[in-house]
Amino acid sequence: MTNDDWTDEICIVGMIVSLLLITFARLKQEDEFTINLRMKSMAWAVKGYGLIIMIATLFVYGTNWLYIMLLSIYLVFFLFIIKFYYELEKFRKEAPHEE
Repeated sequence: MTNDDWTDEICIVGMIVSLLLITFARLKQEDEFTINLRMKSMAWAVKGYGLIIMIATLFVYGTNWLYIMLLSIYLVFFLFIIKFYYELEKFRKEAPHEE
C-alpha cells in the first residue's frame, strides 16, 4: 500500500511533539514539591490510561476499538497535563501566600 499524502503522519508527530513539550515544560519556580507532584501525576495518568484501555478492550469492538487505540496515543499526555495543572492550581489556592 502506498500513501502519498503525509498529512496524517505530520499531524500525529506534531501533536506528540507538542504534548511532550507541554508535559515536560519547566515552571518558573521548580522545586521538590513540583517534582514530586509531576511524579505522582505521571503515575496517576499511567494508571488511568491502563484502566481506560482495559475498559475499551473489554467493551468496544471493531473499527471503533481501532479509533480508540489511535486516540490513546495522546491519552496519557492529556491525563498527565490535566492532573498536574489541576493539583498545582489546587495547591496554589490552598497555600498561604508568601511575601
